[in-house]
Amino acid sequence: MKILVTGASGFIGHHVVQAVVSQGLRAFPVLRAGSDRRDLEAHADRIRVVDLADAASCREAVRGVDVVIHLAGLTRARSLQAFREVNVHGVSRLVTACHEAAPGLKRFVLVSSIAAAGPGVRGAPRRETDPCEPVTPYGVSKLEGEEALRAEAGSIPWTIVRPPVVYGPRERDVLTLFKLCRRGVVPIVGWRDKHYSVVYGPDLARAIVELALEPRASGRVFYVAERNVYSYMEFVGAIGRAMGRVPPRPRVPHLVPRIIALCGSLTQPFRRRPPLVSLSKLPEILAPGWVCATDAVREILGDVAPTDLERGARETAAWYRESGWV
Repeated sequence: MKILVTGASGFIGHHVVQAVVSQGLRAFPVLRAGSDRRDLEAHADRIRVVDLADAASCREAVRGVDVVIHLAGLTRARSLQAFREVNVHGVSRLVTACHEAAPGLKRFVLVSSIAAAGPGVRGAPRRETDPCEPVTPYGVSKLEGEEALRAEAGSIPWTIVRPPVVYGPRERDVLTLFKLCRRGVVPIVGWRDKHYSVVYGPDLARAIVELALEPRASGRVFYVAERNVYSYMEFVGAIGRAMGRVPPRPRVPHLVPRIIALCGSLTQPFRRRPPLVSLSKLPEILAPGWVCATDAVREILGDVAPTDLERGARETAAWYRESGWV
């Protein structure tokens, strides 16, 4: 079976390619021109350099494949329109290409985000059947991407996966926390604990591939996360133990991230890349929690995320050290 993986040079994409190959399937990674392909060449059947903004390029990419796993997307952008261009219109172009050049496609898997649904708290986690209430431009664009797939898929079987916080080898945003744990202080925002569902990257990748092959997953949405839910204090503590130093974790009022977000937004025009913290990102930071229920995926696949945070943080820290990232 031939499986096309967009966004293959990214954190999750790389692990998905490895998961495809480990199941004895053929992986066809899709990369942007200029993306680093060195670590993929040992695993991939044939790397395809594709411009997902170009319809003809999309058609050529999907020709002859059996499954599409679509991971390519923007997590940071300067405007909602910029998010939409990739996270919504990119989905539409790829689905159209599948209709035109891969009429026998067995599954289209869209990897979305819990951000498409909105916050959830411990005791009232987000479920697949809940109404979606995104709180950031990124979340809005991911939800609209899901809606585009549902509206345009037609006869193409589809599955949507919404991961929560994802960490693991090759992840660059959580890497900042690993570095802070080694040398600095990690502030905890707010006087009340905020709780999060998390998933280890390699576990998520295996679950994505298994859902792509599972007939019962067709036409459904799934959250994928480990069973445990963690406060941010616990999350940072696990990373600190993995790094050999649990940092000071002072609590700070919501005013602090508001000021940082304002500074990020004011300096955004002068940055090459949008800042990690900005006013548009602030509702995500101040949300009471990002917790999801995983009953649906466990019902058909069992325990798809067996790696708990302590073990996953240790393995991630070891990879960062070996790779010279920390």
